[in-house]
Amino acid sequence: MRRLQKHLSITGRLLRTMILIGFGGVIALMILAYIFIDIDRSIDEIALVQSSNEIKTKNAIFAQFTRTHDNIIVPLARELGRLLEKHTVLPPKLIREEEEDFYSIIQINGQIMQLRYLDEKGREIIRVERDNPFGAVYFAKILQDKSHREYFSKTVQLAQGEVYHSSMDYNIEFKQISEIPVMRFAAPVYADGKIRGAVVVNVFVQALIEMLQQSEFFNVYIINHEGHFFHNLGNVSLLPRAQAAFTQGHAYHDDRYHLIRLKGISEQPNWLLLEFKEALITREAKHVGRYMFLTLVVFIVLFVPIALLLRESYLAIKISRDEVLQLNESLMQRVEEETANRLKNERMMIHQSRLAAMGEMIGAIAHQWRQPLNAINLTVYNIKDKFERGELDRTFF
Repeated sequence: MRRLQKHLSITGRLLRTMILIGFGGVIALMILAYIFIDIDRSIDEIALVQSSNEIKTKNAIFAQFTRTHDNIIVPLARELGRLLEKHTVLPPKLIREEEEDFYSIIQINGQIMQLRYLDEKGREIIRVERDNPFGAVYFAKILQDKSHREYFSKTVQLAQGEVYHSSMDYNIEFKQISEIPVMRFAAPVYADGKIRGAVVVNVFVQALIEMLQQSEFFNVYIINHEGHFFHNLGNVSLLPRAQAAFTQGHAYHDDRYHLIRLKGISEQPNWLLLEFKEALITREAKHVGRYMFLTLVVFIVLFVPIALLLRESYLAIKISRDEVLQLNESLMQRVEEETANRLKNERMMIHQSRLAAMGEMIGAIAHQWRQPLNAINLTVYNIKDKFERGELDRTFF
């Protein structure tokens, strides 16, 4: 009788355990489902916010870069226009003086590769250049005919004060394509209302490319106007949906890629493809997470009840109530410690992300401060040069 009562007592405890396990399993499934849904939503929200900030930063960098060189080339075009109003053809003396001015400008700005004046027929009249950033500056011995180049034909169609921006590509000299990435800026030269040529500046863009590719959250790829990857190609290619958006001139984004057009006035703009650095891991993690979730469900439904029943039977026979309570307290303490460590790590990651964003912002601000200082140095140098030549008069101002 006592054995029967003991057996019934054990059976009752097992039934109560199974019921509790059933309710616990349902609650666990609901919690896990919520966690996975929340993780997906959080990842998408983070990607959207970070991509928006990244797009603003990249466009600000590119706009500052183009504005800096616009401010160099437009005054040069106007100065040449004033000289050509007095001369049908620039005399050799004025050409030499302008070459010296071009030399001074390119000497100050280490990112300028070539600075040229082309007449209305596209022939180079003045050309000063260097072979690499901040390298030695020299006067070209051979002048070329650039009338067939697109940047010349497009520039002479612009109004006075407008600037042509090319896309970033590789420099071409004597029909040979070099491995030097450049971008061209060109402004038309007008005299007495007639087009008299163009001032063209070729700018090294390696530093710009590196700035555009700096990102904590994205792998950044540059795409030219033809849809080809430019510089640091890797093994990346446009997805069909992104390719369709690019063909139509539209931006594109999903949970992995963001395709944007760099703001500017170029008819053949460059595009940026932002690949979320966590995307490759995240996408696989989502699939793995779902498989883990299904595996966990099967495990809970099939194996956990059996294991817990066996464990309950064993505890009912072998383990005292005090030992069970002590085990539960130990488990709770470990859960609390793991939870505290996880929260601490999450706070640390958020703090590091903010510090990184602040660092990028400070770097961008410092970069923008340097541009006005360069412009001031250029103006002071020109005034000093004119003063030493005795040409500092009211017409100069």
